[in-house]
Amino acid sequence: MGLREEVSSPLSRRRLLALGAGILAAGTLSGWQSLAASATLAAPAQWVALGSVDLIIAQSRAAGGAVEPGEFIQVPYRRPQGGRDFVFVRFSGGEEGLQVLLPYCTNQAARVVFIAEQGEFYCPCHGERYTREGRACAEPGEAALGRLPWRVRKGVLWIRVG
Repeated sequence: MGLREEVSSPLSRRRLLALGAGILAAGTLSGWQSLAASATLAAPAQWVALGSVDLIIAQSRAAGGAVEPGEFIQVPYRRPQGGRDFVFVRFSGGEEGLQVLLPYCTNQAARVVFIAEQGEFYCPCHGERYTREGRACAEPGEAALGRLPWRVRKGVLWIRVG
């Protein structure tokens, strides 16, 4: 058999257009299904209570933690989707000075630690450093640490997660 005999006959224009339309329709349907699935899987943001501000400070003192104004406290909480996590909270003079930072590096999402002696956050995964305010000090960090919306109601600190 020669090469010409092994090659099937070329597609007609009509068949080629029908095949292309079918592929396009399948891709579009798949995209819509994916979008619908992600919309239903994404949990809406929720307010989660971290606890009494006074109790958070008292527990940090009891554990020998930093409770001076301007120092960060690592505060655990229960996620609405299940499981536990924590945030860094800084009290620096009243509610106006309250700050809540996520503990994840913006480069590879590894957990950062706060080094009080240096006044910086440090990512043990790749050495990224963040300022006390959460700004990236140098490469490879591209963005500041995430901040969470918060509110204090009747002495209880709430954060918005989701």
